[in-house]
Amino acid sequence: MSNWRYKRTISKNRPVGNVWLVYHPKLKKHGYFKYPTSLSNTHSGPLAANEYIAYQLGKELNLPMARTRLRVIHGKSGVVSERIKRRRLYNWKELNRRYSNVFSKLKHPYLLLKMFIFDVWLVNIDRNNRNIILYREKNSRKYKFYLIDHGLTGFGSFTWKHVNWDSSYWEDIKRYNNNYLTGLRRYIKKHQKKLWSYVWEIQSFPDLKVRQIITKIPPDLLTEHQKNVLITFLVQRKHRLHTIIERFIK
Repeated sequence: MSNWRYKRTISKNRPVGNVWLVYHPKLKKHGYFKYPTSLSNTHSGPLAANEYIAYQLGKELNLPMARTRLRVIHGKSGVVSERIKRRRLYNWKELNRRYSNVFSKLKHPYLLLKMFIFDVWLVNIDRNNRNIILYREKNSRKYKFYLIDHGLTGFGSFTWKHVNWDSSYWEDIKRYNNNYLTGLRRYIKKHQKKLWSYVWEIQSFPDLKVRQIITKIPPDLLTEHQKNVLITFLVQRKHRLHTIIERFIK
């Protein structure tokens, strides 16, 4: 039984699931509960599974992900993404208005390169200026960040774009997502050596670990067929990452 409590509805009847603001009295934390609907199942596939798989893989790769848990709240099955406790949170768009070079204001700017490779691996068609959350810790002038909204990865992307998982369409990054973080492409070109180190790191991620994460998803969230397809896709794509990135850079 979940200890998260409903507070209010953030949005409803969305093609990527309804969203509630929820609160955990014991932990004194707020979170966002996203659960699938018939509309979201049609447009973005197995929403909760998409979010949770991305979180598990990102966590294993030491990426700063919003802590995400599978939960049932008021009879709805979905995922809770915890909101970090800070007085002020920003998105990339907000800080771009404030600073001419946001990258210079980050504590770990190279992690954005790792995020990029991770998104390419999972065919995230929805990374943009609003789903990276930035904050400052007390007495620090530098910003840290964490990543949210991974519903449109994997089967979410295949379903949304109406393109089969094994199509060559997914080999061209600019084709499936041309709305990336402002300034990131320029940053990538300036730091290609670091970018390639992250390509090798993700390519070294064990195939067995990919399989373990996906097979543990409850069957009501992801069918056996979907699990097998996604394992095949992610393992094959992982080993082709270098050629996909080379094409993007050229």
